[in-house]
Amino acid sequence: MAIYDDILDNWIRELEASYDSGYCYVLSVTPQTIGSPGRMFMLRTMLEQITRRNIWLAAGEEIAAHVRMLNDAGK
Repeated sequence: MAIYDDILDNWIRELEASYDSGYCYVLSVTPQTIGSPGRMFMLRTMLEQITRRNIWLAAGEEIAAHVRMLNDAGK
């Protein structure tokens, strides 16, 4: 099992790289990856990082609607 701090460090580095490059960052958390009480601090930390940077936090449905709107506006 991976060390929690290593996982969190990877998530934060990926977020920073995506943010700096203007990419969409996708954090997929499933019961298998986050389902233990000891790992909940990692999710909380990631949400704090996202909120601190004023990043749009959206569900897949919201992103799809946004892309459809952009496509419709470009027609």
